Amino acid sequence: MTPREREIASLIARGLTNKQIGLELSISERTVGAHVQNMLNKLTASNRAQIVALAAQPAALPTAPQLEHTAPRFSWWTRLRESRGWTAGLVLAITLIVAASDGGAAAARNSAHAPPVRQPVIPGSLVFNAELAGDGAGFSHRNFLGDPNASAVRFSRGAIEYLVLAPGGNTGNGVDIAPLKRYYADVTLSVIPGSGAMFWMVLDVPGSKHPGQHLVAIDTWRGHLGLKFFVESHDLVALGPTVRVKDLENGRPIALAVLVDPPRYEVFVDGVTVIDVRHEPGAPLQSPGFAVMGVDPGGVRLTSVRVYAPT
Repeated sequence: MTPREREIASLIARGLTNKQIGLELSISERTVGAHVQNMLNKLTASNRAQIVALAAQPAALPTAPQLEHTAPRFSWWTRLRESRGWTAGLVLAITLIVAASDGGAAAARNSAHAPPVRQPVIPGSLVFNAELAGDGAGFSHRNFLGDPNASAVRFSRGAIEYLVLAPGGNTGNGVDIAPLKRYYADVTLSVIPGSGAMFWMVLDVPGSKHPGQHLVAIDTWRGHLGLKFFVESHDLVALGPTVRVKDLENGRPIALAVLVDPPRYEVFVDGVTVIDVRHEPGAPLQSPGFAVMGVDPGGVRLTSVRVYAPT
């Protein structure tokens, strides 16, 4: 089975209809039906239940003390657009799907075997430290796509939550600072247990000379994390491995940090480098933002957000 077929099989296992799968993956219901028929033929299955039974035999994932690395099986077809409220314009996603190319998966498999590297000390000055006093100070106005009641950004003392409340929920905001040429940001986050939403930490802002966008993507259902690059009307490209963060989906708090120094992008989880890549093009200016979206309800809770300007 192809990566796309396995993803569709996992959605069938969750009880989604072809129409709901199409919405989840931003493809037509007819295309979903074609994939389902292909799986029936390949597996010599006679119904959807047999597809699930035959497909649900994954190989064991290699593990490390806190992180489990696996080749990225996912890239996302999504449409991004700029919205009001973020100094440089926060880009939110309308929808997402999962796919991957064989070449990208092979490269990621090779990267997955590299030993983790300890997080270096990142020098620089602190330019943002979220007060999280419950009033939203330091963050841009909430942006949303579609039904405003299908999503929410909620502030409380000591935390900010990004929530999908109903199918199609899509919302987010940005850190209210002037964009930087390079920066280092760290957040403490935890997934709301049982969540099925997708969470993004947006790293930079596309422009006329920089049509693409980098982001850290977290699949809260599976506890997968990856660095992605998006150009409108194209598949999201995986940069480096997809990382399985142990117990992330169960609500374990993690320290997520990113060094954005184009063309270098380095991602740390709990003090360990999990992704370190060089990728062109890089935006001339960038600042972090956050977004959540999906068909299934859920979300992510942040309890600290800091941004540094490295020297």
